[in-house]
Amino acid sequence: MTTIQTPTGSTSRPTVRDFCIILLVYVAAFAIVAGFPHMQPGFSLDDSWIHQVVSRNFAQDGSLGFVPGKRSSGSTSLLLTLLLAVKWKLFPALSPVVYSAWLSGTLLVATGWGLIGMARADGLSETACWIWALTPALDGNYLWLGTIGMEHVLFVTLSVWAIYLWFRSSARSAIFCALCLGALTLTRPEGLVLAVLILASSRWARRGKRDVLPVVIAVAGCSLISLIVNFVTSHSWLPATYAGRKLLYWGVDRVPLWAHVRFFSYLLSNLFQPWPVLKAAMTDTLNFSVSGIFLAVMLFGVWTLVGNRRMRAVLLVVWCVVHIGIYDVMLPSRAHGGRYLPLLLLLSLPLLFLGIYAIVNRAGTRLSSPVNQWLPAGAMIVIIALAGWFSLRQWRVVTDACVRHIEGTHGQIGKLILNTLPPGTPVGSFDIGRIGYVDADNLVDLSGLSDTAFIPYLRNRRMLEYLYAHHIRYFVWPSLEDGQSAIPYFLDTNSPEGRKLKVVALVCTPHDQWKRGFTATGNAATCQTLYQLPAAD
Repeated sequence: MTTIQTPTGSTSRPTVRDFCIILLVYVAAFAIVAGFPHMQPGFSLDDSWIHQVVSRNFAQDGSLGFVPGKRSSGSTSLLLTLLLAVKWKLFPALSPVVYSAWLSGTLLVATGWGLIGMARADGLSETACWIWALTPALDGNYLWLGTIGMEHVLFVTLSVWAIYLWFRSSARSAIFCALCLGALTLTRPEGLVLAVLILASSRWARRGKRDVLPVVIAVAGCSLISLIVNFVTSHSWLPATYAGRKLLYWGVDRVPLWAHVRFFSYLLSNLFQPWPVLKAAMTDTLNFSVSGIFLAVMLFGVWTLVGNRRMRAVLLVVWCVVHIGIYDVMLPSRAHGGRYLPLLLLLSLPLLFLGIYAIVNRAGTRLSSPVNQWLPAGAMIVIIALAGWFSLRQWRVVTDACVRHIEGTHGQIGKLILNTLPPGTPVGSFDIGRIGYVDADNLVDLSGLSDTAFIPYLRNRRMLEYLYAHHIRYFVWPSLEDGQSAIPYFLDTNSPEGRKLKVVALVCTPHDQWKRGFTATGNAATCQTLYQLPAAD
């Protein structure tokens, strides 16, 4: 068994120096990806603005919903809504982009602190501790999650700290673990599963019934709150966005069998995602081959953790694998930039570099003594520094392209609607985030994310019928550069009905700029088109 521990390499708890190093590295890396000092005033995804609209409504009128004064869905994370609502209540003039960047940066640093605490407590060697704690900050894809201002970084932070606190020995740490797990359940519904894993690990964590009780109470209470809120807002125990996403991805209510099978090959093909430019330059065969090697090295890293009984790290890996399994069953998709699987983004580079370190360490032991002392650590510093720099630089470009795309299409079409159409004119839209931030009062959701009543019309291609029935003469739809529908399954602009539509405005992002973001994240369509329906016969 290859070991990644040395007798004197670790202490039981992280030091002030550890915290300071992590603070500096994570803040600097996040600033690079976010575009500092030339940050664009926007988010990388249109969906990010949905959370801002819902939290703004909650702060201003107390309603949990996308439309002001009306309870509905639209946000999958109750806790994130509350955190964002603090800004709208106390600092309404503060830019939501700045506030979200501060919140994400704080959570990223907190995650790094939790990881170094986990590594120290697990007894990893000095080099392995820093690999485990710092390499997530060198993955531009993971840090990109912080630029979208959604719940995924919060989900990761709470997961890491819940596991770390559970393996501490005090009763107080069990209570804090329970609070983290309760908050995790309010962040994403699948967070409930980590509580099950935590309780199942009680023997390894040396926890008794007294420690289990607060976990059960906190998770049960927060789960009940989440269920009640979902049912009150969308008349469903699960967030309404779940049904809307299934329909968008596969056009059906039930996930097809082939989607579950293809999911894992899709994950494998995206293991090279920290370096999107290199990935885009590869053929599919080369990408799968390199990704297969990456996976083998990552599994070797996992094997060393399991063999050396690094229980905290192992439980985090198990939680990551279980989380992937949950999405394979419920919604087999990575979503934009892999955001549905933030734990996989968190652990990809740590496991990869731990595997490389174990291999280099084994090779180093066969060399002469002086070389043996510095070769593994020195080689890892060079490899990690180069890989991290290329990843951060590439994702800085991706983030900039994504923000410019959303602001230049969704943002511009929203301003056009506000400035050219008569006040109070209802307008339908498939992408509701950025446009809704401009004017949510008169926006009608055509995606099913906030209004499940529309889903049957979308599924049966009766969207135009719905618009006529509700006297909605204008709507915005994702389009290609030639003006054709980007989602022809739901709206075919070449059909007899589609050819009758009048194009009021077509707003597009330059193709090269759009492609830089789309290749890495699967961002929104190139263009947004504002249509006017002809008068009803």
